[in-house]
Amino acid sequence: MPVLYNEAAIKEKNKRRLFFLIVSRVILVTLFLGTTVFLDIRKQEFSISQITISFFYFSTAAFYFFSVVYIFLLKFLKNIQSNIYLQLTVDIVLITFLVGLTDNIQIDYSLFYTLVIIYSVPFLGRSGGLIVASVASIFYGLLAGLKYFDLLPFASSIGHYYNLNAYDVLTNILVHIVSFYVLAFLAGFAVEQEKKTRSLLEEKESDFKQLDLLFRSIIESVYTGVMTVDLNNFIKTFNNAAEEITGISKLEVLDKKMDDIFPEILPFMNTDTINKPPKNRNEVLIDGLKGGKLKLGLSVSPLKGRSENQIGNILIFQDLTQITEMEKKLEMN
Repeated sequence: MPVLYNEAAIKEKNKRRLFFLIVSRVILVTLFLGTTVFLDIRKQEFSISQITISFFYFSTAAFYFFSVVYIFLLKFLKNIQSNIYLQLTVDIVLITFLVGLTDNIQIDYSLFYTLVIIYSVPFLGRSGGLIVASVASIFYGLLAGLKYFDLLPFASSIGHYYNLNAYDVLTNILVHIVSFYVLAFLAGFAVEQEKKTRSLLEEKESDFKQLDLLFRSIIESVYTGVMTVDLNNFIKTFNNAAEEITGISKLEVLDKKMDDIFPEILPFMNTDTINKPPKNRNEVLIDGLKGGKLKLGLSVSPLKGRSENQIGNILIFQDLTQITEMEKKLEMN
């Protein structure tokens, strides 16, 4: 079973996404403000009325104001979905307002609808993105129709740059609607693929953790010492039996060089180990913790990775000190 994000983790992730969205919006609005100031200074060259510039300043102030509101809601409102719904609604309304203002200059702010559609998908999924695309299509279609029939309340103050016939207006609306839905579908597809990939990674991570737990349980359950080292002779595994036999704690040996801990074993770990069958029994004397010598029965085998390349060595050993002493006593008798 894949390890799914719990509710708290999902909520925290969405909060981070929302905060990033708010900051990104503030940066974008700041760039828009800079453009507005530039147009205000050069408005005679661009044939832009002062009313249009004033509307731009008002829109910028509205975006800044609502960004502050979003941050407060993010901090105090537990329901994150309400925050994202509010942001979507305000953005679509303000963008529609901007699109209505820019009919007399060669700037198409309808592109901002696409940004709203894109950021809605990670929060609401593919279906949510399609709903937002539908709302954007309705708003844009109504606005284009009102422009064509000269029914905008501020149209007389702003004026028109284009004189389009009904066919051109309808084509323009259809192109925008199709682009909105295609974008929502593609963004939804990308998000779904990302979720599937993440789910597969979580499943593989879960399987790996279970295998790792099983491996460690087996290693810790055997009564012989088990130690693994990498190709640089750093100790990576040291089981409980190895601790009992040597009298040395895991903390003292893990990620330490064999040269420093067990220099007596190094001669049995040459680079040709992988090309030789594991030896059933090597005997080696090491310094014991209490000052005496420990006689170990040692077996060294290559540790291989998935590609069958050697990634280290595995050493299995047991204490032969008492057995050797008993053998000597028997020989003396």
